[in-house]
Amino acid sequence: MAGSTLTVDWTRTLADAIANRGAAFLAAPVGGSRPQIEAGKLICLAGGQAETLAQVRDILTSAGIATIHHVVGVKQVKVFFA
Repeated sequence: MAGSTLTVDWTRTLADAIANRGAAFLAAPVGGSRPQIEAGKLICLAGGQAETLAQVRDILTSAGIATIHHVVGVKQVKVFFA
């Protein structure tokens, strides 16, 4: 799981490298800063397979992330990150 805000190209490269090693990848950048963290109102734009998101959902919610938007595929990534 990558929580950084990366470029679309770098995210694809990272996802491909991880997939080639037989592991799952989830891009999970968050929006917000200290006030949102303290209020438990961070937003996550999770990109990847639903099964992978399900495996880490508890980690994300325990980190104070209130809303998780799941996107899959190139078109959705472009909408969020273009």
